Amino acid sequence: MTILQSTKKMKFPVSWYGALKDLDSIAVQFTNDQVGDYGDRNLYVKEVIIDKQIILSYQYNSQFDLEDWDGRNRIFNNSGSLAESAMERLYSLGIDSASIIAIPGKKVSINRTFTSALAFRNWLNTADINVEGINIISLGTHAKRTWLTYYKILDEKYNVGIISIPDTKENLPGKRKALTVLRETLGIIWYRIILLPY
Repeated sequence: MTILQSTKKMKFPVSWYGALKDLDSIAVQFTNDQVGDYGDRNLYVKEVIIDKQIILSYQYNSQFDLEDWDGRNRIFNNSGSLAESAMERLYSLGIDSASIIAIPGKKVSINRTFTSALAFRNWLNTADINVEGINIISLGTHAKRTWLTYYKILDEKYNVGIISIPDTKENLPGKRKALTVLRETLGIIWYRIILLPY
């Protein structure tokens, strides 16, 4: 069955007439993942509901094949935060698990960079390690706001560096790119306001 997704949240009914005891997995293949003038196209499956009563949430029940659907580049969704998800991805790339610590911030819909910086500062204040400086990896124009936030939250006690990696949104056509830059500029102004106490 082929289903076309839009930018809105949607429910997709699928008819299946077998017995539940014969069902051991459900596969969703996202065949048109790409980046274009509209930005990055992604599919997010929140949950699977069977017979309007059995609810399978994505967390702890999902496996993702990146690129080819062959199991060679597979990740498992066993994380409760983006920090934990990034940690698991780094594990899968072969980085020593002793070198990685996930520090998730509170779940918020706005000011995520600010919340992440506060969580890192709180962890740093209780961690039994000597830190002189940190490097943060961020996307494109968002890197400036990220650096400013960590620099202020950490009370200028540490050397804070920023590594800006390319953002696909920066390749948008004129008007959409301008809106992205404007949004980030307003974000920097807003963050300067909420960072005044720091």
